Amino acid sequence: MCMDWLAAELSWLPIIVSLLLLCSILIPYCIAVSLSHVTPGLPFISDNGALPPESCVFGQLLNMTAAAALACIFIRFKQVHVIAEGNPKVSTLNRVGLVLGMLATLGMSLVANFQETNVLTVHMIGAMMCFGLGSIYEIVHTWITFRLHSLGLKTYLRLLLSVSSVILYILTTVFGKKAIAAHNGSLDPIIWHPGDEGYAQHQVATTSEWLLAISFLLYFATYIPDFRWLSIAVEVRHDYERIPGRDSASTQIIPEL
Repeated sequence: MCMDWLAAELSWLPIIVSLLLLCSILIPYCIAVSLSHVTPGLPFISDNGALPPESCVFGQLLNMTAAAALACIFIRFKQVHVIAEGNPKVSTLNRVGLVLGMLATLGMSLVANFQETNVLTVHMIGAMMCFGLGSIYEIVHTWITFRLHSLGLKTYLRLLLSVSSVILYILTTVFGKKAIAAHNGSLDPIIWHPGDEGYAQHQVATTSEWLLAISFLLYFATYIPDFRWLSIAVEVRHDYERIPGRDSASTQIIPEL
């Protein structure tokens, strides 16, 4: 049984990933600011999902984003697998990219489910997996694009975004640590004011993190023209040969409904 309603071009998938990621950032931020849970400006993205009720929205949207991103990463893997047939170097890079992408989406899910105010260690591990491995994933697939001799605006845009992601991740990590070290431990780690020690470093770190998230969003958007020529279909077969007491002559295919 072939489910034809699934056999549609897939350009909508990276669009969904980008929109979900955008909503995961903006909606909790608006709720957190309106309830004075964070100060207006640019807090860390995770600060917007630290307290209820915005933490519930943040977790739900980010989990949906992780699931959609994982599907997008797998489809990209299958696309390159077909194109790079007979090219062992690209095939190896493609498998590496798949593992990196899976780990990055797992990290995104950890960020969604383990708030920084509850389980900080797991949350930070998830953030490093998401942003760190996600940046390396971008580099790998940008290199794959060059290896496939697919030159053009899209390729150079991926190069720009992947290099930017690495730089922004380093800035976020370095200045984030400096800001926390300078910040008075007795103060609320989520609420920052211009007069606080480490505020300047905090703003550099948070601005870099927001730009990093936007870079990820735009990188997935570069898959839209590629996925326009892809489709997916699901075929369901009932293998009667594996049922005890049945022989090969009894094998049937479920008719279409």
